[in-house]
Amino acid sequence: LTKKMAEDLTEYLTTAGVRVRYLHSDIATIERAEIIHDLRAGKFDVERAKAADIPMKFWSKLQKGEIMEEGGRIFHPEDVLGPARKGIKVTYCTDTRPAEIIAKQAENADLFICEGMYGEPEKAKKAVEYKHMTFEEAAKLAKKAKPNQMWLTHYSPSLVRPEEYMDEIRKIYPDIYPGKDGKTVELDFEDD
Repeated sequence: LTKKMAEDLTEYLTTAGVRVRYLHSDIATIERAEIIHDLRAGKFDVERAKAADIPMKFWSKLQKGEIMEEGGRIFHPEDVLGPARKGIKVTYCTDTRPAEIIAKQAENADLFICEGMYGEPEKAKKAVEYKHMTFEEAAKLAKKAKPNQMWLTHYSPSLVRPEEYMDEIRKIYPDIYPGKDGKTVELDFEDD
């Protein structure tokens, strides 16, 4: 996706009622963590809301993070929400050499989509020259990051059958798969 396409998609999903944020390069790393945290707030606690005598008409807005006021009383989301819950994390990385920050950002991701320009070990020098990664380098990042699964993508045009290299790199990280056009997966939230 281009930056503009990602911004448009975010706007579209937001108008459709999906809680989503676009994390682009202009946002500092610390701020990114806060955004991700805010996307999956704690579960609404009906008993706490009742005990605090919060009018039911405010429950939905409090659950969405809004502060409400009535009759001199102020109601905050943290008055009725439990601890933050684990969201769904997808990390996407392409057109780069391996770097520690990539493994850090992909840590415990539900899905890590990463470039693997070259499957052939003899093309390691070419990967360095053109600032790309080999399958082996991507698998080593996954080993550090420990995602639920990794998909390799952004292959060299000369790499016709990426699946031929999977057995070897699965020795480094077992949950690694070749990506392809149209590949999909359904990622679910963990049960609360």
